[in-house]
Amino acid sequence: MPQLNPHPWFSIFITSWLILIIILLPKIKSHIPNNSPTNKKNMLTTPMPWTWPWT
Repeated sequence: MPQLNPHPWFSIFITSWLILIIILLPKIKSHIPNNSPTNKKNMLTTPMPWTWPWT
């Protein structure tokens, strides 16, 4: 039985995964919420209004 050279299969496998990641990465990033520190800092500095339960 002849021995197969694994090199082209590794390159095909890696290339296909890279193409898949490049295509899917913007779609995945659009679903992840943005965790930039400026937004968190702005949210911490602005006071949140409190609605009192007895009013």
